[in-house]
Amino acid sequence: MNQSSSKSNKQVQQPVFHGYNSTHLWSMRLADENYFRLAHILPCRIIEYVRENKIEKIDSCDYSSKNEFSIQNTLWAQKWFYEHQHPINCTNKRFAIIQNYAWSGFGSTVHQIAWAFGRAIADNRIAVYQIPGNWLYGNCNSSTPDCFFLPITNCSIPSKVDGNQTITIDANVGHWSNPIIPSVFQNRTFNWYRVQMVFYLMRYKPETLAHVQYTISKQFNLSSIDFYHPYIAVYVRRSDKATTKEMSQVYTLKQYFDLFDGNARQANISTIYINSEDEKVLNEFVEINKEKQGYYKLLNLTLQKNIVFGSLTRMTSEQRGKVILDFLTDLFIETNADLHVGTLTSNWCRLVDEMRLALGKLIPFYTPENIYKIDWKRNPSMNENGSSEGVGVVIRHTADLGKMIVAANDTNQKHMEYLPYPDWNFNEESEEFLQKTSSDKNDEQCPLEQIYLRCNKTFLPGQSVQVIKIEAERIHHPVIEFLYPYLYTITIRYGSTFEWTIKKRYKDFYDLHQALRTYVTSELAKSCNNLNSVRPSETIDDHDSSIRRQEKQLPCFPTRNDRIAFINEFSKNERCKILQNYLNKVLKHPKLREHSAMRNFLGVSPLSFVRGLGKSLREAELLKRSNDDYRGRSIFIRLLFSCDIFKFHRNRKWFVIKDSYIVYMKIDSALVGFPMLVDHAFSIDRRFRKTKTTNGIRIKNLQRLMVIKCQSGYERDKWFDTLMEIKNKSLFTQQHLFKSFAPQRQQQYAQWFINGQPYMEALAKAILAAREEIYISDWWLSPEIMLIRPYQDDSMRLDNLLGKRAEEGIRIYILIFKDILSVVGLNSYHTKKQLVSKSPNKKNIKIIRHPNHRVLPGTESSFLYSHHEKTVVIDQRLAFIGGLDLCWGRWDTDDHRLVDLSNENITELKSAEELANQSDQESTKEEAAVDTAKQMAKNNTNQGIVRI
Repeated sequence: MNQSSSKSNKQVQQPVFHGYNSTHLWSMRLADENYFRLAHILPCRIIEYVRENKIEKIDSCDYSSKNEFSIQNTLWAQKWFYEHQHPINCTNKRFAIIQNYAWSGFGSTVHQIAWAFGRAIADNRIAVYQIPGNWLYGNCNSSTPDCFFLPITNCSIPSKVDGNQTITIDANVGHWSNPIIPSVFQNRTFNWYRVQMVFYLMRYKPETLAHVQYTISKQFNLSSIDFYHPYIAVYVRRSDKATTKEMSQVYTLKQYFDLFDGNARQANISTIYINSEDEKVLNEFVEINKEKQGYYKLLNLTLQKNIVFGSLTRMTSEQRGKVILDFLTDLFIETNADLHVGTLTSNWCRLVDEMRLALGKLIPFYTPENIYKIDWKRNPSMNENGSSEGVGVVIRHTADLGKMIVAANDTNQKHMEYLPYPDWNFNEESEEFLQKTSSDKNDEQCPLEQIYLRCNKTFLPGQSVQVIKIEAERIHHPVIEFLYPYLYTITIRYGSTFEWTIKKRYKDFYDLHQALRTYVTSELAKSCNNLNSVRPSETIDDHDSSIRRQEKQLPCFPTRNDRIAFINEFSKNERCKILQNYLNKVLKHPKLREHSAMRNFLGVSPLSFVRGLGKSLREAELLKRSNDDYRGRSIFIRLLFSCDIFKFHRNRKWFVIKDSYIVYMKIDSALVGFPMLVDHAFSIDRRFRKTKTTNGIRIKNLQRLMVIKCQSGYERDKWFDTLMEIKNKSLFTQQHLFKSFAPQRQQQYAQWFINGQPYMEALAKAILAAREEIYISDWWLSPEIMLIRPYQDDSMRLDNLLGKRAEEGIRIYILIFKDILSVVGLNSYHTKKQLVSKSPNKKNIKIIRHPNHRVLPGTESSFLYSHHEKTVVIDQRLAFIGGLDLCWGRWDTDDHRLVDLSNENITELKSAEELANQSDQESTKEEAAVDTAKQMAKNNTNQGIVRI
């Protein structure tokens, strides 16, 4: 191996910069839900590291230790190291060449390299290895995988050492007596800093990780042994490498067992991985396990372990590669263990401990030797007698959870969690909902009526909702990819008409499962029967078989994220099938598919599939500013930038974008808020100086201004693009003829009416044909007017006709002018009172009289205009416009009669002589006609004025 850096003719390169990618880091399994369960059960452990009379503690129950050794801090530190070691331009950078490695044991060698790396970082230099490629080998071009870790820098070795711009650091002389920590890490402990350096140096290459996993799968029968989760790794230091002093302090194998035996049984861990340089250790463990009634499954890799690194230089490249891979396989297994048992005097154990600390695992089982001290203290959840209540809490919690979570006994279902249905009645609400909304079972769209009923239902009963396909792709993201490297594209189909796609990561699946699990737990708690209760009519065997049958029907969720489950290109398709099967089983149950978490996951709402409202272009839960003024009218201290950090002036709403409007609604109900139409003043802006908030969008039209806030910049851009799309495609955003809000449309069906008779007759027929709603806007509306004349009864009278339809479920909205009695007597109050009384049960007639006539300052008032619109709109499909008020004096025929008396109407004028000779009977009819006209005038107005 070439030991001289000065002889290298390599020049400092100008590399292409590649951004930080967290996938380089997380080849190990992080602290997961099982680890935290164990952390809750087991007593706390305090490790005291004594260094130069300075004691540093790691307390597994102390919040400061938990916060310091958190995954977030590891991510932050690793990113800092990467950016320091990977500059955009290597020219004029200061370098430190690490040389003269110790070549002792594996753990010792790693720590010597880490010390030299820390020296370079403390001097603000870029550390490079003396030999190109990797400190283990150097030459990466040989036939075997002789470079196992990712390069620590993208800069090449400088051509010369000048003692200023470039220096050398001998790794074999280093010790940690007075470490210098960069200012960015000054508030961290030295142990944490050393952990981060070691972890950065030990980043496995993808090829190394694949070979390690292949070695594990080849030596262990993973189909019959649950190797990965949960298990304990035990390292026994007992070989000729240990000094006489160390050998005198080494624990016996039985003492190793006693360290973890009680806690392992409490935590229900029965798998042990054993690593030692002494080949006799495994056989001795087998004998001790017999005394434990064979409780533990013992695993061991047949690898070459008792070797000093100095001997690597005398090996061939192939032999050297195999030895290093054996070491890295052991390191991988011990680091990924839920619990680790070892001896702190061993550099190997310290290396494993450092890797585990970087992954958030603070629970050690170490023997107290030499300068290291280990103390036990009670977990905060322990009782006064010293026994852990945490175990009882977990047991009780598991017992309650048993009502909901059925344990997977099948070995193929490890790390899967069953989600039981809240009940097994899949059709209990179907008939009720169909009857309530008058829906057709074969219809895939919900009626508009359900919005007014606030049923808070998205899907119609009887219509299937299925996930027809899930595809996974690796999307590189500097933070999210840390735990969730795969982005899942999900295709959903509702009925036979609607189909859409969504993109989610594993975290979205997990959050959905947790929300549904909480809901099911509460539902089962309300019921006297649960999945574990035995019905009196069943035997135990019958009940067990029933549970088994139900298990196959229940949704089954994978509890381990993509990184921990080692999802790769070969296993991602199987992962997609599991998730697809889970979603489809959840969507079968009406209560689960209508759950707010499921609707949020699918991106749907009660407005998604409503007949006549069009297709939803985008839906999601967003924050809406309470007031149009970004500083808020109710905020006393109106600081420009401080208001955005407070959430009391923003509310969560569910937003829906349709083809011509955007609307929001309450999340927990179907109450629709204010709809913003796309008009010629519609504008959107995402700049901060307009929104005054991060990730915000400012939306404005002729009616109002609104600011919404998204969770991320990515989501904001998606919403902005969709809003821009409807703005560009909508015809309502353009200037139209005569400044109309509506565009001109060609080839539209229309019918003209000249007089009131055909108009009112057509209107009456349209009211009778209405299916959902009727909107009427008038200046003067007379409830008692007959729409069809003559008619045998008063069923065609306007108030009776509207009352009949309102009681049949049709919603009727009426806007009329609020008259001023001293100026014009339209008797609008009588109109409102009369019409509202016609729907006493359903209360489906809503009337607004507008405007209010007040003279108080600051109040809405107007004396200079009145509503003169004469409009009737039926089901938002048929409109009567530019017409007549539905009031007295507007009904007329082509004959233009003077009075409207039906059969009593006088159609022939007679002379005075003819009238004198008229019979008494005809005279009586004339008198009756006059009396009828007077009665009509009296009913029409309190002013005594009749206009004909």
